[in-house]
Amino acid sequence: MNVKSFLNRYDIWLIGLLALCVRVVGLGWMDYTNFAEFYRDFVMTSRIIHGMPVWLGPPSMLGGFHFPPFYYYSMAPLLWLFHGHHAGLIATGIVISTLTVVVLFWLLVLW
Repeated sequence: MNVKSFLNRYDIWLIGLLALCVRVVGLGWMDYTNFAEFYRDFVMTSRIIHGMPVWLGPPSMLGGFHFPPFYYYSMAPLLWLFHGHHAGLIATGIVISTLTVVVLFWLLVLW
């Protein structure tokens, strides 16, 4: 297998790996301490992993927009795996943003 056929076959996953590396390296420049939405998401997702259902989240900073339950339930698995530590939400952000890059590149290739 030559390099060109390797890149043609695995280019989407290489782009995803690059996006993952950039996101992980970028964690050193991020600060979540003054980000109220992060704490709101942490509280709502913590309620889920402690058995309390979430039907609709509190209003966001975007002028009364409420995030749907799917938003919070999508963050719950990694928060549960991290035993309720806030790094679970950060890991969820890394996974979702990396998958967004992969899906966007895949859609561009199909287009």
